[in-house]
Amino acid sequence: MHNRFLIGIFLGINYSTIAQTEKGKWIISAGTDVNYINEKLKSKREPSERPNIDIEKKILLQAGVENFVTNNFSVGLALGFKSENKTTQNYLQTQFTTLGLIKYYPEVDANARPYLGTGIGYTFLFENQGYRSDRIGGLAYAFEGGLLVPITKNFGTNFNIAYISRNLNYGTEDGFKSSSFGIGLGFSLFIGND
Repeated sequence: MHNRFLIGIFLGINYSTIAQTEKGKWIISAGTDVNYINEKLKSKREPSERPNIDIEKKILLQAGVENFVTNNFSVGLALGFKSENKTTQNYLQTQFTTLGLIKYYPEVDANARPYLGTGIGYTFLFENQGYRSDRIGGLAYAFEGGLLVPITKNFGTNFNIAYISRNLNYGTEDGFKSSSFGIGLGFSLFIGND
């Protein structure tokens, strides 16, 4: 049943996305990463200092808003939240990321609309390892590609593949670089369609 529903979404869509990507229109999106394919941590001073921790619980959420400044080209703001927890090691990490975005939706002769985007912003990270608690922040940048699939005139789904890199500092030369590659799934609301 689940597979039939997904096939129906892809084959049964008959509303064109051209109206959603015109100048002056807005898209509000929210979603989650289905799976982080790869995440690497690299210390700036001593690579052995970063613990390799098996995560028991991970929550990844994103939200964003875009405005089309011209047809097919939008600027916007994205917010991200990530929480990781390992109860056996008394480890908790919470991360907030905000990015300014630029996205391009090339014109295609199909109902679904591919897009490419990039963003730059800042990450705040709060980490507690039981004996130690840190608050750090740093530059973040991302690259994304995906597919916007309208279901109705004002609602659709989006699928994406994204890479994000964060350069985090403790206020000294010490810190680490975190980079991840993931697959996302979400929904979009189209505002400004008559």
